[in-house]
Amino acid sequence: MSDRADRKDAPVLVHDTLVQVLEYLRLQQDYHSLYQCSLASREFNKVASKALYTRVVLSPPFERVLDLKNRNKIKGSGLFDSACLPHNAGYVSILEIGGYLPTRPPSANPLGGALHNAIQSFFNVQHVAFVPLASHPDLFTDSLRALKNCQYLRSLDLNAASLGESGSTIVAEIGKLEKLTLRDPSRATLNILPEWLHKLSMSLTELHLRDNCGSITPGVLRSFLPYIRNITAFTLGLSYSLSDDDVFDFLDQLPELRSVSLHYYLQNKPRTVEPALPNLRALTVTYSPWDMQDGPLSQWVQHATSSSPSLECLRLVLDQRLGTGDILLNAGDSITEYVAAKYAGTLRVLEHKSAHVRTYTFDAFAARCHNIEVLALRSLGNDIESPESDAPSSRIEQATFIFKRLPSLRRLRLLGTTWERFWTSDTPASGANLVVREVVPRTPPWERSV
Repeated sequence: MSDRADRKDAPVLVHDTLVQVLEYLRLQQDYHSLYQCSLASREFNKVASKALYTRVVLSPPFERVLDLKNRNKIKGSGLFDSACLPHNAGYVSILEIGGYLPTRPPSANPLGGALHNAIQSFFNVQHVAFVPLASHPDLFTDSLRALKNCQYLRSLDLNAASLGESGSTIVAEIGKLEKLTLRDPSRATLNILPEWLHKLSMSLTELHLRDNCGSITPGVLRSFLPYIRNITAFTLGLSYSLSDDDVFDFLDQLPELRSVSLHYYLQNKPRTVEPALPNLRALTVTYSPWDMQDGPLSQWVQHATSSSPSLECLRLVLDQRLGTGDILLNAGDSITEYVAAKYAGTLRVLEHKSAHVRTYTFDAFAARCHNIEVLALRSLGNDIESPESDAPSSRIEQATFIFKRLPSLRRLRLLGTTWERFWTSDTPASGANLVVREVVPRTPPWERSV
């Protein structure tokens, strides 16, 4: 009795506080701790289960040896299997299927039926991504049909492997989407896309055509315009069929755009069209290893943002799928000087992870860009061959040096390491002390491979 009384009088975390703590664990992708919390008590289990199953991912790694005896078990499917249980299905709002799925036909592959049943049981799902790296062409056919009945579905992400031969016709019947992402869109998908966009014209706010967009010609691009004039975010992958003028003329007719992602490639044809994007706040530019020259890339960025007075986020991303770009250094002085001159008062994020910026360029950048919160560079120093030669000796000293120069900076990525700042105080009278620590990336279970 005394033990029971002690337990009754023990302090209990307020539910709202518990939600915040476990949501932090979810954002940190600490699923092991979330699982342990779910075993603590009934109250913990209820809150931890919501955090655990809000996002369900099935992404099997590549298997070098095919196990013909294994017909049912998929590596890494534990989270997916438990999410399908009736008491967990209602928590799922994000479903992502990727990785290397079995390539057996649906008749010999139970995954197709399991996915179909999952779509029917996840009645609160809002975002679905079918982006496998390998699968049978007909694996997702029934699941795509079931998506029409998901009343809360607002975001859909598909690739060519999930659509197969007949999937494009099936998904064109899905309505009420706010965000649509198509990766490596095939010609069959592009043929039905204008009709689909017409159906989504009242709800769609984001359209993303990613990766290999070689089938998109100027005529195909123009066919989208009547139905997407109100979108605020747009992505276009690599298509050598499109010139800069084709792309900029298209963007010029979408004045509501706030976020744009484009794939840059070097062209000899001079540009004559400047996009009018007065509301642009975020620009992401993907480029290839052989298009890394700082001068042309900087000129292209300046041209693309010529009519955008309030850019807040600029990301330049090296497409490493097209080459071993990780070992390359790109001089990033021109772009850094440009954003410091034009967007000193508005810029919050600058990411150019393959760029080397000289010290005097960074000094000018730090003197003007007082609002920068996220900065990512490859290296810093006056000598591109040995960038640490004129900088502080250790990485932590370099990071601390940069944080002191940029008072609003929250996160820094330098020399492949991510750092963040926080403040400590020994006593109230001693004041706050700046502490810089390395952020250790946490790999979620579905991205771990053997």
